[in-house]
Amino acid sequence: MMNNRTRDERKVLAMHRFRGPSPLNRCSFFDWVIAVALVLALVHGSGGCATDEPRQRDWGAESKGVLTPRAPGGDPAGEAVWSIVLEGYSGADAGPRAAARASEVAGWLGRSDVSVRETPRGSAVVVGAYPSPRDPRAQEDLRRTRTWRRGNESPFATAFLAPAPGGGGATDPGAIPELNLATARQAFGPAAGYSLQVAVYESAKREDAKRAAEAAAAQLRRDGELAFYFHGAARSSVTVGIFGDRDFDASLQPRNPAMIALQQRYPLNLLNGQFPIVERSDGVERQQPSTLVRLP
Repeated sequence: MMNNRTRDERKVLAMHRFRGPSPLNRCSFFDWVIAVALVLALVHGSGGCATDEPRQRDWGAESKGVLTPRAPGGDPAGEAVWSIVLEGYSGADAGPRAAARASEVAGWLGRSDVSVRETPRGSAVVVGAYPSPRDPRAQEDLRRTRTWRRGNESPFATAFLAPAPGGGGATDPGAIPELNLATARQAFGPAAGYSLQVAVYESAKREDAKRAAEAAAAQLRRDGELAFYFHGAARSSVTVGIFGDRDFDASLQPRNPAMIALQQRYPLNLLNGQFPIVERSDGVERQQPSTLVRLP
């Protein structure tokens, strides 16, 4: 009997050893574990221990280039210089008229980035800011703007992308399809058929003439004109405006007020954008006027 109790007592003692410390002692054990963890955390924070765990992420630094879209060349969108030109105004009251229109247009389009841009002729109502005319947002916004309708009208069907004054210098105009007259039909539809030629560029070095024509077209766009360049076999030309058959009467005289105003602003076809081209006919000299040309 004694031996049996001894064996039972031994079993109880063994079970207590297996189960670990008593609840009272267990509290001290957990306190010890927490203390060790705190020490290890302090050592880790002081750089005294290497770890594979990632550090806290710097959201401010990581958002740069993600929250701010970047241009294809890596330039931040904060340096964007291209906008969509909706309408232009000239005259002494161009600024106030453009400002009033911009407020109205912002309500129509539901956009907060409609603004007024000063131009050499007055003011223009523009929308958006893009790093390049090839930017996908720029192209999509331009498409939506041109096709947007107010009732039965499309008031911005001739909207175009243009660089801001003094901007876009880092972009080669020759690489911009929007400035090439050969793309006008695709951009403005089958009704587009003519543009007003205002300059022709020639040089012993063909590439110099090309670059000059491209630069002139880009500058005209900065000024608020819908301008293009076109490279022929021997010379390059610069044109402004897009017109169709409905802009002429039966005698081929312009009846579109916009076309008439354009001819008044650019009455001559200038050599290299500076010099009048003199024509002689029947002994009479005259300066070559700006002339409508068909779209290629």
